[in-house]
Amino acid sequence: MALPASMQADIAQKSSQNNAQLGGTLFGFFAMLVKLSLAFAVGVSFALLGLFDFNPKEPSPESLFVLSLLYGLLPVVLKIAAIFIVSKYEEKRSL
Repeated sequence: MALPASMQADIAQKSSQNNAQLGGTLFGFFAMLVKLSLAFAVGVSFALLGLFDFNPKEPSPESLFVLSLLYGLLPVVLKIAAIFIVSKYEEKRSL
């Protein structure tokens, strides 16, 4: 969870020589992306649950299965994808 913020701080520190405002801009942009991704995840999850007629008072077995996949399996898959993407990150060193 801390690795993306650390990578962002490294990039902002390198770029701060050229533009002093870039660090704050990157921080704000990153915070906005995190909030938008969380809102998107909620919207997609509710839409998928709606397709399976999820009713919290009387849930069907199918809707409970979809809910358990969304709650348990999907975050694991997304974190594995994120690990793969972050492992490809190479820090460019300037001379």
